[in-house]
Amino acid sequence: MLTSILFFLFTAAAETSTDPSPPNKHFINYLKVFEQSSASHVETLLSELKATTPDYFTSYLVGYRSRSLQNSSFEAPRIILFSPVADMAIAFNGDPAHRGYNNIESMAFNYETDRFEFQEAHFNAVRKPSLGSINPKKCLECHQSAARQDVDPRPNWEPYNKWPGFYGSLDDNISGAFKNEDYLVQKYPEASDRMLIDEVLREETEFNRFNANRSSHE
Repeated sequence: MLTSILFFLFTAAAETSTDPSPPNKHFINYLKVFEQSSASHVETLLSELKATTPDYFTSYLVGYRSRSLQNSSFEAPRIILFSPVADMAIAFNGDPAHRGYNNIESMAFNYETDRFEFQEAHFNAVRKPSLGSINPKKCLECHQSAARQDVDPRPNWEPYNKWPGFYGSLDDNISGAFKNEDYLVQKYPEASDRMLIDEVLREETEFNRFNANRSSHE
């Protein structure tokens, strides 16, 4: 599910074409589906998107601890879908009690400006879904730190091989040696790694439970 190539994918968008300004076909398709949709819920738009861009649904991340606008948990994780070259990513969660439920967060690389653009989509039972402004303040509070004001927004990601809060957070693995606490403590001795170790020890059990019981946003 998590692969070491992901770290490079999030910076590959600007390097995938010799054309100085090729269109972001994944973002264009997302906007087209969104414009034509009358979806009142995230699931409906995801189904419409899958019908036109199935490759979105082959590359994804499953996060149980999110520091984003969308909460998550082991039982109801946050899902991040991304295009094959990661020039477009969308995220959503699955628990109505969680912050950000029934919204989609998107990140698209604009080849003309060489910048990432962040946007939030809102769904409502009484009207068509709506798209928010590009790079609003609440997105930039995380994707552009106070020390980087007026600098290009960027994705947030940890370097390989530790991705805290995501299934497969150590070396893409949720089983085997990673069930051994002594092994983990020896390999990751820093005090700051303690939360990571505690979560890793739960990942296999929690992931199996999630797969057995998942029903929302599928």
